[in-house]
Amino acid sequence: MLQSGALQSHASKKKLYLTFLRWSGLLHKSTWHATDEQERLDILNRITARTIVVVVPDVPLISSQKIRQLPKEEGSLRLLYFSLIAEKKNLLFTLELLNDPALKGMSLDIIGPIKDKYYWEKCLNYIGKMSNPERITYKGEIHPTQVEEVLPLYHALILSTQGENFGHVIIEMLSCGRPVFISDKTPWQNLNEHQVGCALPLNIGLWRQTMAQALTWNQDAFDQICQRSRRYYETAFDFNQIRERYIRMFVPLPLHDHSVVLTYDYFYPDFSAGGPIASLGNLTQLLRNEMPLRILTSSYHYRKGQFMEGIALDQWTVWQGFPVWYASNAWSIIRTVLGFKKGGRTIFYLNGIFSIRYFLIPLILCVWKGYRIIVSPRGMLQEGAMKKGRTKKQLYIAVVKGSRLLRKVVWHATDTQESADIRQRIGPGAKVFVISNVPVKPVETVSLINKAPGQLHLVYYSLISEKKNLDFFLQLLEHPSLYTVKLDIIGPVKDGSYWRKCQRTISQMKHPDRIRYLGEIPPDKSMELLQQYHGLVLPTLGENFGHAIVEMLSASRPVIISDKTPWNDISVMQGGFALPLQQEKWIPALETMLDWTYQDFKQIADGALLYYRNNFNFEKLKKEYIEMFSNVAS
Repeated sequence: MLQSGALQSHASKKKLYLTFLRWSGLLHKSTWHATDEQERLDILNRITARTIVVVVPDVPLISSQKIRQLPKEEGSLRLLYFSLIAEKKNLLFTLELLNDPALKGMSLDIIGPIKDKYYWEKCLNYIGKMSNPERITYKGEIHPTQVEEVLPLYHALILSTQGENFGHVIIEMLSCGRPVFISDKTPWQNLNEHQVGCALPLNIGLWRQTMAQALTWNQDAFDQICQRSRRYYETAFDFNQIRERYIRMFVPLPLHDHSVVLTYDYFYPDFSAGGPIASLGNLTQLLRNEMPLRILTSSYHYRKGQFMEGIALDQWTVWQGFPVWYASNAWSIIRTVLGFKKGGRTIFYLNGIFSIRYFLIPLILCVWKGYRIIVSPRGMLQEGAMKKGRTKKQLYIAVVKGSRLLRKVVWHATDTQESADIRQRIGPGAKVFVISNVPVKPVETVSLINKAPGQLHLVYYSLISEKKNLDFFLQLLEHPSLYTVKLDIIGPVKDGSYWRKCQRTISQMKHPDRIRYLGEIPPDKSMELLQQYHGLVLPTLGENFGHAIVEMLSASRPVIISDKTPWNDISVMQGGFALPLQQEKWIPALETMLDWTYQDFKQIADGALLYYRNNFNFEKLKKEYIEMFSNVAS
């Protein structure tokens, strides 16, 4: 009922009613149930961004019946409209569609209660003016127990709705092994790719074209579509999982009544600060249905040093379904941290340790208020990361340790090396959970590019700073055997003086035109772009995780990287090369890559994706993160 389509009727009254509910305080302790991600966003937008929302899908008809055969001849199609008769369901659009002479072989039975008599009168008037009105029949209502008997009598369902929260009749039709033709205003957007009907924009020309094609189905084609429709239903719903999620909603885990607040200096839509932003973005997506997450971050752009455009400052706003507070100053941070309930029902997950505003201030306030605290250093305690400004960093750590602010902190390390770094620099008694970062999801369809011996197009995809060691690789490319290697550099310039050093190296090369700097790219474009290369290069001095490495592997591309990352078990047939930072090691590896044929490249690309899949289990990761937060909560 909070959908835009549902709010169109009596919009003013409904908005006034919602305003009253918000300000009355009646919803203060409510937990909301959304049946899909869109409804979750509707709730957050129309109630408040701090609302706790549990997403559990509706329970569809549980069907075990076999697909019933139905005769189908080319040029005929028996359609069913099975829903309420109301303006939102848009029956009139369907009637206008069927009035096209090219679709005269279609008949339509209308089943459902009349909710809007005025709208039904409009439909009846239109039917009376149609060229073949006898093709349209109103059958009244049927009892729910008759659904599985009636639906298989039709070739397809048609529902040009203006919006559905779930669309039970759509699922019921698919469960009977029948295709559906629906608008794109429902959760079922992927019908086209599964070839079980169509989800179309409300463009009558597009619908005419699609329905005319359906008229041409013969018996064999129709039977195959029916089989696919049933399979779609069976794979879309795991009833055991749905049952478990409802049980967890009604008998919640300890975390469901907690506030879990993630802090870091930068967050989307700014992506230029590198790995930690990707880590937090992926983590929120993984845990979106498990606990009420909130994000406290800066309103400043990492590289530009100015306010990001198009975001609301110093208030709770929504990013992809999550409440985010973009703070413009230190007072805004203090005010937000102090705004949560005092005591153990608030968990702060602090990311990074060298930030005054997003680590030290929240840490002090959390200790004072009695909040639970998890700290993830995000690689900042690594030996490589400590090199720059070592004296200041060591003094800072000593002061924070001496203040006893870390006494009750729980630490999150993303690998065993980071766990060792924490215990070395904080203390051997530190309580540490070791859980991998959450990677990007793998590519759905692998797209390979041409590869011939003597041809190699690589990408450097990372921040440009001394730690990432780009200059090392640029110098390698001056070796005569590597003159045909091309390199594209993608990423924000973090260290201007280091980038100028790299530019000087490029300008002095014999073939500088084979090196290109492409600037930054948004995360939603990265997967498509990375598949345009033969591999990733990253001679880094140290990585806590290396999101770019993992993302390249997930795109089914090999990597050539230093041995200063967690991915040292990569091999040429499964992932690529992890090498010491010695030219005599890197040059032969690059020569090997140059010599690859297309078949070599395909085999190694397949191995890269296999390596990724062997290393990441999203359900296992989810369980481990839930256990960490639950342990801290209890």
